[in-house]
Amino acid sequence: MTDSLVKKENAPVAPAPTGLPDLFAAWTRTNPFFEFRHTTVSITLSEGTTHVKARENRFLNGRMESEQFEGTAGQELFENAARKMISAYADAFSQMLDTFARFNPFLPFAPRSERIDRS
Repeated sequence: MTDSLVKKENAPVAPAPTGLPDLFAAWTRTNPFFEFRHTTVSITLSEGTTHVKARENRFLNGRMESEQFEGTAGQELFENAARKMISAYADAFSQMLDTFARFNPFLPFAPRSERIDRS
């Protein structure tokens, strides 16, 4: 076993370079490693007019941006927004209940997606 070991001679030491090398690539502004958006919208009805406030903060392509606005509109805007929100909430809640209704053997009716309109 000791017959295969060969002693190496010491290699000469190379002098260190005088300039500092770039170890890492420079950070570019277009690196999409981290992005986010945060949006808030407030819609209130007061004295027959709808007041809208919106604000959006976003960090895209290495840049932080912020937008905000305020404005007023007629009462119809608030009523339409409230109607759409209530309808979306009721649809989501109905779909959730339909999912659970499939597992209840005591309910005499089928889920909404399988009902037949008999009117």
